[in-house]
Amino acid sequence: MQIAIERTKRSGPGVFPRLRTWLERIRARRALARIDARSLREAGISPALAEYEANRPFWQPLRDLRD
Repeated sequence: MQIAIERTKRSGPGVFPRLRTWLERIRARRALARIDARSLREAGISPALAEYEANRPFWQPLRDLRD
């Protein structure tokens, strides 16, 4: 039983926090994809970089998009 506990401690965050993080990334990238190019430029974000970020997989962390 103690071996299972040690493995759990070493594996890092549990499944649910990881799923929550992934869902947040999916939502953030979908929202980013809906912003028009003019608004992105006004916010100091390159439309090309925003498109690239919006199409990245959910398991990859979000980047800082400001120049």
